[in-house]
Amino acid sequence: DYDVYEDMDEVLILYGYTTLFVVACPWVPAVSLISSVLECFLDQKKLIFLYRRPMPNPAANNEPWDTAFDIFGVLAMMTNTAVIVFSSNAFEGWSHKHK
Repeated sequence: DYDVYEDMDEVLILYGYTTLFVVACPWVPAVSLISSVLECFLDQKKLIFLYRRPMPNPAANNEPWDTAFDIFGVLAMMTNTAVIVFSSNAFEGWSHKHK
């Protein structure tokens, strides 16, 4: 049987790494885009040739994935801000306490 959680978990991990480290490696979003397109193509082939089509079930929302993506977004914002503040020359006049 097809497990949708396995595929969504891969997307969540890729999104997390991309957003958390985009300041350190600005080329990562391009690689993530290529990886996501390739993943969609491979998942399509997997669904067509290896698994039976899953029965569609109605859902009110996309939980727990919505919450997980929101949490990763907030963590990425804080991490990227900290990387810029502590490693940029724009804030070198500030003391470590004020940073």
